[in-house]
Amino acid sequence: MTPLRDLLTRQVSAAFADAGYDPALGEVVASQRPDLGQFQCSGVLAAAKKHRRPPQAIADDVMARLRVSDVFSTVSFAAPGFINLTVTDEFLTACLEEIGRDERLGCVLVSEPGTVVLDFGGPNIAKAMHVGHLRSTIIGDSLQRLFRFAGHKVLSDIHLGDWGTPMGMLISEFQHRRGITHLDDSTAARAAATLTVHDLEEMYLAAATQTRASDESLREALHATVGLQQNHPGYRELWRQLVAVSVAALREDFDVLGVSFDLWLGESHFSDRIPGLVERLLAQGHAVTSEGAVVIPVAEPTDQQEMPPLILVKSDGGYTCAPMTSSTSSTSARAFTSPRCSAPRARRAWPGMRGWSISRSGR
Repeated sequence: MTPLRDLLTRQVSAAFADAGYDPALGEVVASQRPDLGQFQCSGVLAAAKKHRRPPQAIADDVMARLRVSDVFSTVSFAAPGFINLTVTDEFLTACLEEIGRDERLGCVLVSEPGTVVLDFGGPNIAKAMHVGHLRSTIIGDSLQRLFRFAGHKVLSDIHLGDWGTPMGMLISEFQHRRGITHLDDSTAARAAATLTVHDLEEMYLAAATQTRASDESLREALHATVGLQQNHPGYRELWRQLVAVSVAALREDFDVLGVSFDLWLGESHFSDRIPGLVERLLAQGHAVTSEGAVVIPVAEPTDQQEMPPLILVKSDGGYTCAPMTSSTSSTSARAFTSPRCSAPRARRAWPGMRGWSISRSGR
């Protein structure tokens, strides 16, 4: 169906044309002065300049043709060159009834649909969701519904927190509880077969307490993290089992909320690209080695206090969670480690693509 503003523009454009003026000057918009009318047209000034006539005279010509219409209840002129319009109740009622019969309620599809990438939700493996996750989920789901309804192609990604030190903490705690000293794939699969999501949540809370209280527990968790990141036997299989249990519960939670995702990718999805990203940062001079670690210096000459570098790879070979597995890192991995894609090239290849990452704070 035709939007209300377009219907009114047709009426006013026809009046301009009938009076001998350019019909393109008859565009109608919502009024900036609702005390004068519901809608307004500002084409009078352009017509007055072109035809060298006073704006009032131009307006009178046009308004005389509009006043005989059954569309408008009032038509008036306001200096320096605005025609103010208020529609009749009957016309507005007819428009609303037509909108009510339309399956899209009068909302037209966008003329140039694009691709919208939305990253939201962001739950963590083995951790219960909190109100921040709910905020991100509801905002993100509302946006994906709106963009799809408007006619855009949408790709929504849950962005699971399934990598880094928290996973090492969970693996280390699991080994302690099951008395596992040597971890291989078959041992990991058997030991994790009966785990529930409640077991994982309780184990993670215990591991978090232990690593805060004990340096030895923290070292063991970091050792497990490095083992996972370097694909040591058993670590990746146990991690896969833990993730599967947690994801099954998360799917149930999101089903209750009525929220769906096109992609269920976690931070781990980009883990195999991170080494290449680090190599490129080193080769391009953005990153340097320092005391066995790989860092990005961020200090500026104008800093008022010492600024530590951004650590990418720790001296033990493990990747730090914050910069290398956050949503920013995932985006960087997508843009900069693809063999055929760089950021400028991506923008040229997909000029209509837009992306948003909705954090737990709602930003």
